[in-house]
Amino acid sequence: VVAGAAVFAAGRGLFNSSWYALLSPVVPESMRGEFFGRLRFSWQLCGIIFAGACVAALPRQAPLWIYHVIMTFMTICLVVKFFFYRGIPELEKAPPVRGGFRAVMGTIARAEGFMSFCSYVFLLALFTAGCPIIFGLIEKEVLGMGDNLVVMLGAALMTGSVFGFLAGGKAVDRVGTKPAFLVCHFLYGLV
Repeated sequence: VVAGAAVFAAGRGLFNSSWYALLSPVVPESMRGEFFGRLRFSWQLCGIIFAGACVAALPRQAPLWIYHVIMTFMTICLVVKFFFYRGIPELEKAPPVRGGFRAVMGTIARAEGFMSFCSYVFLLALFTAGCPIIFGLIEKEVLGMGDNLVVMLGAALMTGSVFGFLAGGKAVDRVGTKPAFLVCHFLYGLV
């Protein structure tokens, strides 16, 4: 379980950071906010549709084989995604990195304001990223809800995110990254 969690975390980190390589030159600066807003919108919409299908497939107390089928389907979808990624063009070749991983990490660590930003994002994720999972556990174990209702409430949470992604992407392009970031995070804390 620990090895699986470590591999999953490493893969997720690589996947999430790989999108930033698209910024230059694939996505013009003038439309980056809207691009990522639409990207997250479409990703979240697929999640909502998939969650809806799971709600339909899950009875109140689902047998383990249903979860096996769902996880197998998700794994197949992740493998298929590889073929779509291969089609993204490499428009500019990166120069060879001198000094290896340690030199790159040192350069990143010395970038002005970057470490404080990373600390903020880390603390934000540390205290909030697990909330949907905690909500699901409370719904299941404390409130006694069925599997199908827990998944349906998770889909409702994702529905709110869809509208937030669209609005956030447009806000970044209209008012700039920093003002949109500050307002979004203030509202996030308020909620």
